Amino acid sequence: MKSEIPLNLSDGGIYLLVVARENDRHGALEKNVALLKVLEFGQELIHVCGQQGVEGLYVLLGTTSPARTFLMITAASLHEIRHRMHEYVRGKHGTASAVRDFDWHALQGFAEALADVAWPRRNANDFDGPAAEEFVSRLAQTELNIMWLRTLQHYLANILQHTFADLRMRERVPELDPATEVDLRLVDARLLAERTLGIYQEIRSDRDDPEFLALALYQTINETLRGQTFQ
Repeated sequence: MKSEIPLNLSDGGIYLLVVARENDRHGALEKNVALLKVLEFGQELIHVCGQQGVEGLYVLLGTTSPARTFLMITAASLHEIRHRMHEYVRGKHGTASAVRDFDWHALQGFAEALADVAWPRRNANDFDGPAAEEFVSRLAQTELNIMWLRTLQHYLANILQHTFADLRMRERVPELDPATEVDLRLVDARLLAERTLGIYQEIRSDRDDPEFLALALYQTINETLRGQTFQ
């Protein structure tokens, strides 16, 4: 099974993951409302763009003024996700933790994932990004597992990099490789996200379900940290 192969995470990445898990007082890192809702919304976005086009996108976003560029679509998406988070917490019917510790990491991770799939050749000269038609076309050609992989990768990377900064690692270990922070995103977080998708394929139900993906992330982190101790 894929989950039996040890992950080749960096020592620094494992250390930061240990600290992040230890600092997670509510046990919400893998199953919080923000993460659940960005995964759900990404799933809906892929479906709507593939089946209903631009008009379906506008209905999903619930916006009266059409979002005509990537930047506008992303802003409207985050607004809708926040609304869904509020409704989920207010309804008190779900099992995901309502703590706010990971909101920023999940929401930014989702925006970064959108940029990866809808605006892969972005540059500093283009502030608004591709038009809605190109956005929809790219999302329609994106498989859900790619959207979820990217979202998890950036979510985890944001947590690792935030922990790295909080611990003032550059000051504590000045000889660190200049690429350390970048590698946390491109290597460590990517490996964790890939393992999570692998476990998800083993435990998933008949249909795609973000809650099973959150469970797979929990299992991935548990397996990665099993037996890990740092002084």
